[in-house]
Amino acid sequence: MQKEDNDLREKLIETIKKRGYSQERAARSMGVSGGALSAWLAGKYSGDNEKMNQAVLSYLKLETERQQKRKKGIAFVKTAVSEEIFRVARICHTDLELGVACGPSGIGKTFAVKEYASRNRDVILIEGDPGYTAKDVFAEIMKRLGEYPASINTMKNLAITRLKDSGRLIIVDEAENLPLRAIDLLRRVHDKAEIGILFVGLNRLYEGLISRRTAFSYVLSRIGVVSRIDPLSIDDLKKIINKALPNGEELAKTLYEISRGNARTASKLIFRSQVMADENEVSITAEIIRECGRELFI
Repeated sequence: MQKEDNDLREKLIETIKKRGYSQERAARSMGVSGGALSAWLAGKYSGDNEKMNQAVLSYLKLETERQQKRKKGIAFVKTAVSEEIFRVARICHTDLELGVACGPSGIGKTFAVKEYASRNRDVILIEGDPGYTAKDVFAEIMKRLGEYPASINTMKNLAITRLKDSGRLIIVDEAENLPLRAIDLLRRVHDKAEIGILFVGLNRLYEGLISRRTAFSYVLSRIGVVSRIDPLSIDDLKKIINKALPNGEELAKTLYEISRGNARTASKLIFRSQVMADENEVSITAEIIRECGRELFI
């Protein structure tokens, strides 16, 4: 029994380390306190060890299932959308410009900026949130710079100091959620630190800037590149499908029809279809895709 317990501890430690999780995160996932899990790992837990063992076993089983499912789905595929995001990001990056790239939801903008950031390690990628204040936005930047959050002015000045003459690029995804003050302060960082900044979001990002031209005049006058990105074409969606599925060509029409050309929805359909096909030990068919489509809010 002692050996089994030790093996279970080692397996949990290995899983946490491999996933890059903190011990606290694992404890929260199990519904136990960090202190209890720490004591259990040290072999000094005074509570119900059998109950803790079951919690660990359930956690490890769920993590294994999650990892298996993460291997499915969509890998990065070059599309007209990603090429345009890369083009605008490169202009902002190399020429230290302030830029805007916007387009409909679900066409692959986020996928593209994440890929660009993964290929360029000096990029700071943050995501706007509807509840964010300017201070929240700069707190995210501080985290990427390895600094602690402080007052908004302190963080702005620290960002300028740390980024000055670095040639780095800040990409703000879902930038339509940014408050006016955050946009203004980021503009100041762009001016003072002389770095590139790219705002990426829905079409209302561009429309919001234009409709409040007076309020944003000092931002608009500094924008060096604007891109209005078109919806995903069926040819691009075919590329995504063919990369993900061995029989993608014959399923492309069904996927395009159900997803209505939305890359995010198509990705969910492909993922759900792969899971369903694996569970039933069959190949993915148009009928499986349609059945999965009925479970999505589309």
